[in-house]
Amino acid sequence: MLYNVNTWAYVDVSVQWRRRVKRLPLWAFFFLLPVFSGIGMAQDDDVAAIRRSAERGDTVAQQKLAELYQLGRSVPKDLAAAYMWLSLAASESDDFSILEKREALSNHMTQAQIVQARERVAKWKPAKP
Repeated sequence: MLYNVNTWAYVDVSVQWRRRVKRLPLWAFFFLLPVFSGIGMAQDDDVAAIRRSAERGDTVAQQKLAELYQLGRSVPKDLAAAYMWLSLAASESDDFSILEKREALSNHMTQAQIVQARERVAKWKPAKP
């Protein structure tokens, strides 16, 4: 199963799907090419680069890493880690929407997970550039 990180659209590459693709006109492949070529998919190197930027305090990277952890895309699903990264991004940004994302996430977490995430935030130290 492949997915596009930008739209989170799932594409089931089953036998039936492959048969349907063979019958598509040539122009349709230009629309499907980004999905099948992996453009937009978070690879291991991409996740490592996002993590390095997040550890250095980049709020955009922290939000993206939180999203990956929340949805379990390219990393194991970990709501406490997602909460931690959103908390760190919120502490460095004036963007109120980050707090709203964190609040929405906390509605799906247990109290123990929230406590664990807050402990991670308290222990976190930014990486040296």
